[in-house]
Amino acid sequence: CGDGWAFTAVAVLRSMIDLLMSAAVITETEPEAEYRGFKYVYFFFKAKLMDHGLSIEERVTVRRQIDEGIGRLPPAHQQSARDFMFRQRLYGYWFCPEFRRPTDVLDRLSNPDIRALYDTFSGGSHGGYLGLRVLKDEPNRVHPNPRADPRSQHLALVISTRFLIEAMNVRDSFENGGAHRRTYDDLMNRLV
Repeated sequence: CGDGWAFTAVAVLRSMIDLLMSAAVITETEPEAEYRGFKYVYFFFKAKLMDHGLSIEERVTVRRQIDEGIGRLPPAHQQSARDFMFRQRLYGYWFCPEFRRPTDVLDRLSNPDIRALYDTFSGGSHGGYLGLRVLKDEPNRVHPNPRADPRSQHLALVISTRFLIEAMNVRDSFENGGAHRRTYDDLMNRLV
């Protein structure tokens, strides 16, 4: 940001939201956390198995890695993990079918501010012209060179700090039953 590239932070901030969403889904219910964590980590293996260009040797290696991962799960989750990997269709997101789309996750597990930021940054992270202009002090001035955008630099830092605080709150809620909720509330009052 400080070198004049604040507008490129849109993709990074959107990635932070994606990570926050995944953490929220994994930790939503403690009994499902191990299984959902497995789904998150092994989703790309499932996608890889669908690759028709995969050699038999590569397919055997991927299958072995999946089986090892399933073996690390508590016995109560192993069949669900097998079904997810080998019987269910490949969805667009790892958290399907529990949630159909990212906005469903945000609507159910986050506050409206995070949903609004997701909506704001989605266009820029997917190549939309308007989204790339969000973090520019002078959005109508278009050129390829880095430039000083002090307001946007500060905004990007505030938003990334907000996402960090949200992630810490998700973890506190899951691991400590929300023991530090007052600290979260105090930090949010200071930030916004």
